[in-house]
Amino acid sequence: RDLHPANTLSLHDALRSGNGKVLGILRGNMVESIRILHATQSSAKTLWLELVAAYGARSEEEAHLVLGRFMTLRMLENDNVELHVQEVDLLKSRLAAMNHLVDESTALMALKNSLPDLYQTTTIRAFQFIPKALKTYAELRRQIVQEYRRKVQADETTKAFRAMSLREIGKAHV
Repeated sequence: RDLHPANTLSLHDALRSGNGKVLGILRGNMVESIRILHATQSSAKTLWLELVAAYGARSEEEAHLVLGRFMTLRMLENDNVELHVQEVDLLKSRLAAMNHLVDESTALMALKNSLPDLYQTTTIRAFQFIPKALKTYAELRRQIVQEYRRKVQADETTKAFRAMSLREIGKAHV
């Protein structure tokens, strides 16, 4: 029931018809949090223009800035991979909201290139051996996060083993 002005061009034509009817359609399709913010408008046209200004497509210049950030984003070696992948997802979603869809191969390239060398050599190498039909952004994303979780688990296991070994060495010297 979420209404997004950029996706409701039929309402644009409806604005020419009865104000009360269109105002009801607009408000009836809004989520409550949006309806509360725009409750004071008494004209369908004014409400529509306010919605487009607040939630509509952004300028081409802004889309280029977001695309530039999307293509040049780089993760530092010790950053949290899951947070980095979420940032890549957010930029991809922002571009889509601006009607600037990123094709699958561009999304794959941007995600691969944003990773530090450590992930380039492990996750990407494994990704090369899967069939082309399965080489999707979502699959690469899944493998990157899976590899990160595996590394975190291995590091925690190593730390626990070292701590246990040190305790045992300490007991032997007593």
